[in-house]
Amino acid sequence: MKIHLFETGVSRISDALNIQNLLKLYFNELRVNFDISDYDGRGEMVLRIESETVQPSTVLGVFQNLGFSCKELQ
Repeated sequence: MKIHLFETGVSRISDALNIQNLLKLYFNELRVNFDISDYDGRGEMVLRIESETVQPSTVLGVFQNLGFSCKELQ
């Protein structure tokens, strides 16, 4: 599995959960989660995706269509 990390413009847990569910619906073969375990309500959340087939550009497009910023972390 390839692991991709993204810095996102998501700052609310409810938005993160909705996006996470949407990504799982669109791409059922991937493992996806936002790092919310230590999120303090300030700043932006990091998204982690594990997949062999989903390209980072596809994820970026989903975020853009939803009106959130997103960039892959190196």
